[in-house]
Amino acid sequence: MDFTLSQIAIFAGCSSLTSLTIPSGVTGFNHLCFSGCDSLTAFIVDAANSAFSSVNGVIYNKNQTQLVLCPCGYQGAFPVPSTVTGICAYAFYGCKGLTLITIPDSVEWISNGAFSGCSGLTGVSIPNDQTVIGPETFSGCASLASITIPNSVTNIGEYAFRSCSSLTSITIPDSVTEIGLGAFYKSGLTGITIPNSVTSSIISNWYQMLGKVKYLGFCGDIIQWKNDDEKRTTPRRAIP
Repeated sequence: MDFTLSQIAIFAGCSSLTSLTIPSGVTGFNHLCFSGCDSLTAFIVDAANSAFSSVNGVIYNKNQTQLVLCPCGYQGAFPVPSTVTGICAYAFYGCKGLTLITIPDSVEWISNGAFSGCSGLTGVSIPNDQTVIGPETFSGCASLASITIPNSVTNIGEYAFRSCSSLTSITIPDSVTEIGLGAFYKSGLTGITIPNSVTSSIISNWYQMLGKVKYLGFCGDIIQWKNDDEKRTTPRRAIP
């Protein structure tokens, strides 16, 4: 019988759970199933499972082209295998001990929230051909102090860098045309410059008169933006 581990928080908070065998009938997951399983270091997928496989405790799809789920208790650096072309939504959700992730050029897409809650993550490399940093991709990565956004990226999703409290500066390339609501909300940024290329962003009434970029969920001291040939700098205290 096939079934999906979709019940909210089905294993959540099982802090002493160290490994879990996924039977042959499981065909899907909800990332919240294992929230708070901080000692969980290994998934073992039954070889008869037609949808998934496991390598070194991490769940992949059957042919290992998609990285599906890393256990919350993973510690240290993680090199994504070169066979992987996609990282699924919330694949590393809550992996607090993850410190560094290397993403090969073979990866064509990274889904929403892939590294959400990885509070120990200090470094990540985004492949040069990525076009989207999806919603919540790095939300809650409190130790992430720097990141390079490739010139291929056109869209930064909602809350992509929310609560990245160690992130004090970031360069947004001219390729970016859209920045979502709260993209840098509660980050460590004290200033940000928005390029002319940004033509779509979440509008706040506070900024309707100030050009293209209206609201980024930014709560630092200075916001900078470019509007046509004019660059303006506004102290946060001046915002109504």
